[in-house]
Amino acid sequence: VNTSLTSIDGLDHIWHESKEGLNLCGNFIDGAGWAAIIAGVCYNKDSKINNISAQQNGICAHDAEIIGEALLTGINTSLTQLDLSCNWLCGLNRTGDGTYDAKGIKAISEALTMNTSLKTLNLSDNNLCGVWKQCEGEGNYSKWGTHMAEGVFALASSLHVNTSLTSIDLSGNEPDITAGKSLADALRVNASLVEVKIDNFALPVKQLKGTD
Repeated sequence: VNTSLTSIDGLDHIWHESKEGLNLCGNFIDGAGWAAIIAGVCYNKDSKINNISAQQNGICAHDAEIIGEALLTGINTSLTQLDLSCNWLCGLNRTGDGTYDAKGIKAISEALTMNTSLKTLNLSDNNLCGVWKQCEGEGNYSKWGTHMAEGVFALASSLHVNTSLTSIDLSGNEPDITAGKSLADALRVNASLVEVKIDNFALPVKQLKGTD
């Protein structure tokens, strides 16, 4: 059993080969496979892996449920950074194919109410609100889909009580005013977050909290 790895990266780029990194590129690991890998880390008390990058791997709502359960009930405390960007956590891919399903993001949100080891979480570009952008040419974009707030509401509720996250990226999820307000309300009472990104713009967290 290997207990020396500290990072797993699924990006398709050159990865420094050392005991601190494992390059799984080219193995065509799907969302279910990544859910199993993340769960395996969470349930391994001896694992030293602190960073998992699983972006753009087709992780769907069901896979996200497994990940959420692992983050909630896992016994490992080494995992501090998790990148789930550019997946299908709510059942919709980048072009809106599929059916909106909030059960995955709800499971991850529930985990955040109890998990005290995760520090950095990237959920960008997952259609969490059921809306996506489509390029119309020359830098012009139109929005498609129907706003669904339950996923963001669950996430905002968890941020009210989470005490470990310091950074969360929600870029590319197109929250409407209602969803945005729920997140702003959560930020005002959250004690640990110092960086929140929406549409690649860092929100003035200290101003929202009234600490700056």
